[in-house]
Amino acid sequence: MITIPGGCRVGFASHAGVHERNADAVAVHHYRPAVATAVALVDAIGTDANAVTLAGVAAEVATRVGTRKGALAGLLAASELCVDPTREYPREDAAAVVAVARPSGTVVIAWCGNCRAYALDDSGRLRPVTIDHTQAERLRAADLADHITPRHTATLTCSLGLATVGTVGVTEADAPVILLASDGLFTALPEQELHSIVSVHRADPQGCVDELITAALARHAFDNLSAAILIP
Repeated sequence: MITIPGGCRVGFASHAGVHERNADAVAVHHYRPAVATAVALVDAIGTDANAVTLAGVAAEVATRVGTRKGALAGLLAASELCVDPTREYPREDAAAVVAVARPSGTVVIAWCGNCRAYALDDSGRLRPVTIDHTQAERLRAADLADHITPRHTATLTCSLGLATVGTVGVTEADAPVILLASDGLFTALPEQELHSIVSVHRADPQGCVDELITAALARHAFDNLSAAILIP
């Protein structure tokens, strides 16, 4: 766990699941002059060595730029790592979410793809504050949920390599606990179990994410899985 003097507490954990390599990454950065703390979770596509490197570097870039210029700027800066001018679609790509906390208590969140942010409010209710950029969500928004297949759920409509000001999501959350999660985690855990673990362990960020990873592995999670808890 990372405790920022006079500020945030952050717990984070990541696991390869059944894979040999872990192409998820979590980074935390505090920029003292701006009194800002950023947490980024990046889920690279694939599990080869290039994907592992992309995830780690993108997470670091997103947090370091995010604390200085904001969550959106951090996400877009990380997206530059995926740019390939010779291809319509980038060879290396990822989903990502960045959360930036400042002394006001409001956390600004920017995301692309299917990494999620949740907020645990004062009443103890855990709710998602992001909407996945997937074909499944497009069909759901068009009232065509009956046509959704697993392929629709896995197909991204926005990613780090395709991120622009107009395609990524940006929102704010004013809550005592913020959870960031990769799809490997939230698809392995039923919503009620996810809610229960965060509610019970909300005061211990590192203990909370460790418990989330353990619970997902107990349910035979097959993907890389990562989680971060931010207490502003």
